[in-house]
Amino acid sequence: MPAEFEKNEGILVRWPYQADMDSTIAELVKHISSEGKTWILFDASNVSCDTVCIKNFLENQGALYDSLFFLQIPSETGRIRDYGPITGYMYNSSVYERFFYDPGYSLYSQPLNDSVPQLLSDLTGIPVNDLFMNLEGGNIQFDGLKTGFGSLRLLGQNPTFNETTLCNQLKSYFRLNEFILLPIPENIGGADWHRTDMFMKVLDTETILISEYPDWVPDYEIIEGIADSLGLLMNGFGKPYNIIRIPAPTLEDGTYANEPTDEVRSYTNALIMNRKVIVPSYGTLSDSIAKAIYQEAMPGYEIVMVDSRSLSGSYGAIHTYTCQLPQSELLRFQHYRINGEQEFQPEMPISCYPQTNSMIDSLLVHYRVHPSQAFSTSRMFPACPGFIGTIPDLSPGDTVSYYLSMHTPGNQVTEPLPAPDAVYTFWFPQIQTEIRESFETNQTMKLYPNPNDGSFICELATNPITGKTFELIDVYGNKCLTINIQDKKTLIQVPSELKNGVYLGRILTSDAPLVNRIILQR
Repeated sequence: MPAEFEKNEGILVRWPYQADMDSTIAELVKHISSEGKTWILFDASNVSCDTVCIKNFLENQGALYDSLFFLQIPSETGRIRDYGPITGYMYNSSVYERFFYDPGYSLYSQPLNDSVPQLLSDLTGIPVNDLFMNLEGGNIQFDGLKTGFGSLRLLGQNPTFNETTLCNQLKSYFRLNEFILLPIPENIGGADWHRTDMFMKVLDTETILISEYPDWVPDYEIIEGIADSLGLLMNGFGKPYNIIRIPAPTLEDGTYANEPTDEVRSYTNALIMNRKVIVPSYGTLSDSIAKAIYQEAMPGYEIVMVDSRSLSGSYGAIHTYTCQLPQSELLRFQHYRINGEQEFQPEMPISCYPQTNSMIDSLLVHYRVHPSQAFSTSRMFPACPGFIGTIPDLSPGDTVSYYLSMHTPGNQVTEPLPAPDAVYTFWFPQIQTEIRESFETNQTMKLYPNPNDGSFICELATNPITGKTFELIDVYGNKCLTINIQDKKTLIQVPSELKNGVYLGRILTSDAPLVNRIILQR
């Protein structure tokens, strides 16, 4: 099951046939159309406006003509995220093919909405499977590494399950390792639509955005508990989730909802469509703060805002009124990101787990050590169970930015998706001054072979007049080994517990110390 932040072919929306909503949906479609296709569900049998006038209206609002497609499928409401299909990839014979899950939507006496996934399957040819439980798509989020999230609303919709059996069933349906059920913030608006997309959004494999309320708002403790509990979880690579908080927007009068049936507003009810993030706005001062938080959390993406006041009264926003369709060809990465300060090594290994039906033409690491440099490339090679490449020729103190790319005969994808506008960055600490100044080859003391596998020769230009002490020092200045030197040539054996990397070999003399570097590379 791909996450929303992975590469999508396009978005499904339902034409609202309401003057105030029409303009909002048109603005939304304009932004989507520059990133992919928009399929618009319409019902020409009940209205005078057919595809021609809808298309003209959209084009006048700036939507791209070639990205618009129309499907005559009737429905009762525009909340297509909740009744539309949940799309994944199913292994069929020798390839993964796109398929629909049809979630149960029988609790609302809306038979047209409930029939949409099957009708979409009939028109598109994408096979559909029944999901034998009731849920809304706005209450299911995936992190791309086999963890899913939903609220306890799912238990109320499926009373034959207890919490354990429900989670096990969802893990089975969606091929997950973990499914996390979160408490329901019942008293901050939204009627009975207690979906996760109204208070949280998974931005990438290790980042979750969560709404933040003043401490006097009802359910403040519940929201804080959710943030705390998610901050203690690990993703599929064993890394803790990075929790980012975003202020919840106020209502029109500057207050917050404090009753279960109040209008609900949320910045987490946003849509990630390839390189663009469409965030709801409400005409408040906090709109600009929300945009800045998204921009900082998702560098390289284009962040746009769409006024959603015509949607929020119906307990939704951008995410609720859209439903993404992942790309037809399975083409994705699972990648353990290298970010932040790292222990120095002269070559940084980069691994990934690509998934594709096609032959891989190239799988590359693109890297640069200085922001002004052009990106260099390094090829990745199979290394069961994934692929591995290296960023070579690194030195202590370097700051490295990188991204990955995968090319097949008919498609390509990068990680992160907006690369090279977005990259992952890691750096090494500066080394001790004495070591940094002594990296030039010292002819008085030679250390070889270099690199070595833990065994090397220390050769002096002359026999030591008296015994000398050889010291092996790491880049942080820690003394790792001392050996007494009696001859011109001495075999040095490095302890097995020392990590690969650059070390300093040093012999103190009455004059200047003899210093040279040695690279351990087992």
